Amino acid sequence: MPTKRFHQQITPSRVASSPTTIILRGQTEASIVAANTRIELLMASVFPKLPYTHFISIPLTDPAFSAGVVSFKKELETRFMNVRGMDPSILCPPSTFHLTVVMLRLYTDKALEKAVETLKSLSSRIYDVVRLEELEYMNDDPSEVDVLYVKVHPVDDRLTQACELIIQKFVDVELVPEQEKSLKLHATVINTRYRDTVEDASSEPKEPAFQPGRPPPQSQQPQQQHEEPERISFDARTILAQLGTFHFGEAPLRSIQLSKRGKLDPKTHYWPSLTSISLP
Repeated sequence: MPTKRFHQQITPSRVASSPTTIILRGQTEASIVAANTRIELLMASVFPKLPYTHFISIPLTDPAFSAGVVSFKKELETRFMNVRGMDPSILCPPSTFHLTVVMLRLYTDKALEKAVETLKSLSSRIYDVVRLEELEYMNDDPSEVDVLYVKVHPVDDRLTQACELIIQKFVDVELVPEQEKSLKLHATVINTRYRDTVEDASSEPKEPAFQPGRPPPQSQQPQQQHEEPERISFDARTILAQLGTFHFGEAPLRSIQLSKRGKLDPKTHYWPSLTSISLP
């Protein structure tokens, strides 16, 4: 693929183990260096627009939290399936209940290795008990909601400080852009991104899509940003009025995990882990 300006070729490597490796060939060293600089600048401009591939999270797998999610889902499936836009497919199952620390774009083996090393380098000094209570929504209109989440109430500032430290470390190694380092700890319980079909936005009652002990439905896999389906919001006003102070449990946190987005692990029903920090 010759370029007009630098007159060198870019070809995939046939000997490298990574499909992300390329070889630059040119007539002079200066032209190759110039081409490499231009490629790096182009990648830097495109990078923020790429879909996220991985994320760092705190799985909320304690039985107390799982019981809270199951109880909340039963309330919704029993009393609120006639709410406009409500459907069992948009309810998050207990196995994927988590706090998101930061989203990542890891497109090369080098970036993956750096992310694993960075998380492992952080000492596991977090020991925090959190209480999950009170519903909140992302947008400004409670009648047109796409994401409903639970507020996090740590017993002190250690959890927030630890998460901010993790994010800053990933900013320092250039795996997270400076403008994306804000932290908003929350645990999502309803997300319309996971809706099975557009037709599911009807107000007709449906059978529960989740049963404890079974894997989450395929529709509850995270969507890539460039494949964002049409989202149909739901009316959260009745739910907020009657379940707004719902208590989801109180328990210690167990681990911080670097996971790959996409299909869930068939054994854990959570996203596949590349590495994790066990919390004391």
